[in-house]
Amino acid sequence: MAPPAKATSKKPDAKAQAVKVAKALHFTVQRH
Repeated sequence: MAPPAKATSKKPDAKAQAVKVAKALHFTVQRH
């Protein structure tokens, strides 16, 4: 799940990243 080379030069929004992680975690918990 590594970000593209383009995203490396420009740091992604921390908030957006947190939301992404939270959603992924929620999805994983629901699947369990």
